[in-house]
Amino acid sequence: MGDEFSGELLSSRDSIRKELVERKRRVTQESIRAKNKDALEKIKEAKELQGWRVGKRYKLSIRMETDKLADEVLEDELWTIAAKMGFHTLSKDRNFKIRVDSGYRQIDVLAKDDESVILIECTQSEVPKKKSMLYLLDKIHAIKGMVARSVVSHFGRQPKLKIGWVVATRNIEWSTEDLRRASDYKIAILRDRQIDYFLGLTDHLKEASRYQFLAYIFMDEDVAELKLEIPATRGQMGGRAFYNFVIAPSALLKICYVSHKASADIESIDTYQRLMSNRRLNKIAEYIDSGGQFPTNIVINIPDFSDLFVRLVFMRLSRLPSVKVL
Repeated sequence: MGDEFSGELLSSRDSIRKELVERKRRVTQESIRAKNKDALEKIKEAKELQGWRVGKRYKLSIRMETDKLADEVLEDELWTIAAKMGFHTLSKDRNFKIRVDSGYRQIDVLAKDDESVILIECTQSEVPKKKSMLYLLDKIHAIKGMVARSVVSHFGRQPKLKIGWVVATRNIEWSTEDLRRASDYKIAILRDRQIDYFLGLTDHLKEASRYQFLAYIFMDEDVAELKLEIPATRGQMGGRAFYNFVIAPSALLKICYVSHKASADIESIDTYQRLMSNRRLNKIAEYIDSGGQFPTNIVINIPDFSDLFVRLVFMRLSRLPSVKVL
């Protein structure tokens, strides 16, 4: 790894899957071994004095475990969300740092896909309380440019990556001023309900949930690498204009979001659960893999064309009398 980063990045499915097993645990595990039972018992007792407990006993070894600290649990939750969403490059551990000016800044979670790099800072409280987040927000804002240069230097300029910042908190009551400052700085906020929402969403939608996540982070922002240009016909029905076009599902997923984006909380997952089940999704996947198709339309609501990533190139189809081109 170059000078821009300090620490290890995981980029293979096997390494991410292995780390995910550890991150999903709420305990830290460690195996102790000895040549005989008496020596093993002494080591065990010493570990117990340090707060460890016996997880499982073997003939000449014992798996000890201890509860993770609350800040570790929160970081692991966000890392787990990113991994299960299918980000293909992730920071390995809590020692990952990015160069800023002449030093380095520790980053709790870095997650990258083909179009974006997400940088996540985590902070929590043991009990619910008010806490000013202005210092952290101001610090992130001050280093965003330097971090962006390091990210581009490491990963390269092509494709042009969209860099997003996230502050994730547990048991923190945000003030109106803090929320306003985060919005001004274009820093996404994930509080308890949003974290629970995305944890549940990844269990249900797997990697497809990444697009909902990115829509939340980059709300009302332009993402250069998602710009597409496709042909479309324009018609009228009931005095309103409509547009017909063909687009690959993989491209549509990247630019769309579901209608309840603005209310990302755990209750909203019920919407998905009523519409889909893993068993049904597996059957649909088997049907498509065997050559099946769904030649049908999808109705898409586009509230503001200025925010649409897809540029529709209108085609005049004079031979189709049902289509009125404006």
